[in-house]
Amino acid sequence: MYNHYAAFGNGYVPFFAVIGPGYQLYYGDNGASVTPYVNQAVNDFNHLHQINSIDDQIIGYNESLSFDISNLFIDPNGNEISFTVQSNNADIASAELDGNNLTVTAGNTSGSTSVIINATAGEDNASCDFNVTVYDPNSNIVTLYMHDSYGDGWGYNGNFNYITFEGQQYSCGQGESENQALFELEEGTYTYTYTAADGYGNENTWEFVAADGEVLSEGQGGSNGTTEYTFTVGNGGGDDLIAPETLTADITNDYENNVLLTWTMPGEGNGGDEFEGESFEESVPPAGWDAVVTNVAQSWMQEGIVSYPSGDVVPVDGEFQAKLGWDYGHQDEWLISDNYTLGNGMFLNFWTYCHYGSTHADHYYVKISTDNGSTWTELWDASALPEGDNMYDSPVNIDLNAYAGETVKFAWQAVDGPTNDGLWYVWFIDAVSISDEERVINIDTADLVSYSKTISEKPYSRAGDVKVVAVKTRDLTGFKVYRNGEMISVVSNPEARTYTDSEIPVQNETYTYYVTALYGDQESAPSPEVEIFVMDNDDVFTGSTAYLGSYPNPFNPSTSVKFSIGKATDVSLVIYNVKGQVVRTLQNGMMEAGPHSVQWNGTDDHNKSVASGVYYVRLNTSNYSKTDKILLMK
Repeated sequence: MYNHYAAFGNGYVPFFAVIGPGYQLYYGDNGASVTPYVNQAVNDFNHLHQINSIDDQIIGYNESLSFDISNLFIDPNGNEISFTVQSNNADIASAELDGNNLTVTAGNTSGSTSVIINATAGEDNASCDFNVTVYDPNSNIVTLYMHDSYGDGWGYNGNFNYITFEGQQYSCGQGESENQALFELEEGTYTYTYTAADGYGNENTWEFVAADGEVLSEGQGGSNGTTEYTFTVGNGGGDDLIAPETLTADITNDYENNVLLTWTMPGEGNGGDEFEGESFEESVPPAGWDAVVTNVAQSWMQEGIVSYPSGDVVPVDGEFQAKLGWDYGHQDEWLISDNYTLGNGMFLNFWTYCHYGSTHADHYYVKISTDNGSTWTELWDASALPEGDNMYDSPVNIDLNAYAGETVKFAWQAVDGPTNDGLWYVWFIDAVSISDEERVINIDTADLVSYSKTISEKPYSRAGDVKVVAVKTRDLTGFKVYRNGEMISVVSNPEARTYTDSEIPVQNETYTYYVTALYGDQESAPSPEVEIFVMDNDDVFTGSTAYLGSYPNPFNPSTSVKFSIGKATDVSLVIYNVKGQVVRTLQNGMMEAGPHSVQWNGTDDHNKSVASGVYYVRLNTSNYSKTDKILLMK
């Protein structure tokens, strides 16, 4: 009995215990109403009955689980046991049986369903069930794990301890050593409470855990009463699922018309060019910016590389960064940008070297003002995030779509707690930009100045250089390439920056491409889309008709298109853009045999200058066709 009832090992011996077949405990406690349990145990010695169970399961879309169910039931009379299975909702998860092997397969619908296993032996029937919860692996999945160290549940003498979250109560039931619940949550900060009522709350522990294993909140029960907790959830499985920020498409082979896709690595922007002139290279505050200084000794300043015992803090872009140090005196330090007018779908992007989740009542804010700095609204607070250190490991991206069309200022404000005894951590920022899918609006500073390096006499934190769990992006494992919304390839090399699509279905069509980044079994949002027109490009040579090239190429402001005609014929010479649209018709009519040169001055059919970029020149006669790529660089 000591091996089959956990409470015995903890010094608690019940007055009554009912043990049935297979040493199964039917009852063990101080109560006196044991007759029903005795009857059940005696009955099970003579009839088909359950001896094992399957725990509740949590799986993602399209995942499968298999179970051997041959040991779930036993028949004392030796009859052969047959099984049937069913799911209460096959759209959520289906159940199939092959002999004694049960397979449960999740669909593409989130929710929970019961899987029921029916057993028959002779004239006896028995059944058991377990719950299957299915979730979208690309959403914000948070699991609540609850544990009881005594193994007898979160209750005693009819009083139960419980967690209240999103209006529901969760607990370990009577006789349970653990339990769990799964939630699909939107991005934001959540509050829950733990209520202790049975006097034994210190036996209870719990964790809210994100899909990537990060513990968002945890605790241990105590004396009777209710305690409140909070945690923060990122978006789409976490802010760390960064997509490639730029994507370009080009024609690589004049004969086969392969499409070359080129993208930037997640978090790189377009190779760093969007950060040029906006990384505090001239001064802090930069020209046009402002600063509010409360603590003269430690306020926002320009720094190069700063060395701490825990390592160097190296600027993300250029040779300088903005730094705010900690002090024992009062600090309320502001770094305020110039005014910027926002379009649709824009983001504020910056890199930060900062401690998250400070427990010292100090805050590290990003704020926005729509009235030229008279009032401010909080956009982001490092102290409200799960505890960790973002040591330039991943950028911060703040959605600004709610402010589209408005002229705004941004502020990076660090302020100490109510005791006015200074900040606890150093804060660096670098590489600030406002961007959407099409462009980056630079927050202007000046060009590079001299290199510098500072050896800090103070540690990174007033608590010493003690690193908590670092906040890092997930491991990048590859990319997916999509054409016209359909996935056409998985690129398994996480260092890849290009892909060549050599299987264009139909030519003389416009195709749309985008790329996503893969982080294990999770996928980022799409990159910006790019369109390209793929022409039919059959080279058929007859006589001495030939396309001889365009010179110069690249060109600015004009190029000469050279070709020869074998005999007098109608000739079409047209300039197209990358979307397949006609930009300029250079020739459309009869031309004599011989060499020819036609100049294009970078204007369209309305004599308006066109933008820099890739264009295509197409030469057509009755028996010859050739397309060539040219590049206008202004």
